[in-house]
Amino acid sequence: MDAIVTDAIREIGKPVGQMRRDDRIAVLTKLDQQGALQMRKGVESIAARLGISRVTAFAYLEEARTQDAQESAE
Repeated sequence: MDAIVTDAIREIGKPVGQMRRDDRIAVLTKLDQQGALQMRKGVESIAARLGISRVTAFAYLEEARTQDAQESAE
């Protein structure tokens, strides 16, 4: 899973310390699409890599999923 997270972070093109909220949401969205968040402790380990809390990661993920659902409905 570490390699998948590293690849998703690399695709953003910024170091984690320079990522903004939207960048972190993009990483979480990509990892969600790849099923990485379904792994045991997936969200916790991804949140740690992104420098955010588990609660923040879930909030970002919920926002991304809601946005995707709205775009699909249009």
